[in-house]
Amino acid sequence: MPTYTYTLFDDRFGVGRFGGATHARGINSAGQIVGYIDGANGSSQGFILSNGIYSPLDDPLGTQGTFPSGINSTGQIVGTYQDAGGASHGSHGFLYSGGGYLTLDHPLALPGTTHALGINDAGEVVGYYDTNSPVQPFPAVHGFLYSGGTYYTLDDPSASPPPGGGTVAYSINNAGQVLGRYSDASGTAAFTRRSLTLPGPSKTALFRTASTMQARS
Repeated sequence: MPTYTYTLFDDRFGVGRFGGATHARGINSAGQIVGYIDGANGSSQGFILSNGIYSPLDDPLGTQGTFPSGINSTGQIVGTYQDAGGASHGSHGFLYSGGGYLTLDHPLALPGTTHALGINDAGEVVGYYDTNSPVQPFPAVHGFLYSGGTYYTLDDPSASPPPGGGTVAYSINNAGQVLGRYSDASGTAAFTRRSLTLPGPSKTALFRTASTMQARS
């Protein structure tokens, strides 16, 4: 049985400005880690930890916080930033590449409801967006894939139609497989994995919900 070593780390560059919890969200093959720190003023700051050195990662449009969630082997980073738009803070996906930030807003999303969560080495991004107002009791959530400058919606056919049901895509590997979850109206939380044919070459989605294992053909 392999032996694992756990390393505890807390961001150090924010001392005096930030003092909240440190959240590690993504790691690449080189061991670079991205995440964010909770701020005492209600805003959060993103960071990248590389070779033992912390560096801030703040989207210039993220006036209410930057939340990195994934990094690939080339150092491209995805996440979500929040601005002051809407009834609450508006959320927008971002891609950090080559020293610049690109906003990712799905064209079908209600403004301020796009979240980018995962990226592979080809620069393909997955996440989710909402088509219902964030102040409504039930969101209308759809997964998405951003590939080659094009957005694709990912809706597991087993998910109940929004609002109430929905699909979230969390991560994508270098083979183009997507991992996520869906919800249905039954309220059961069954772990489910199934393969779906997605737009684009050789892409497979693996979706699951929480709780007991359940096989699907």
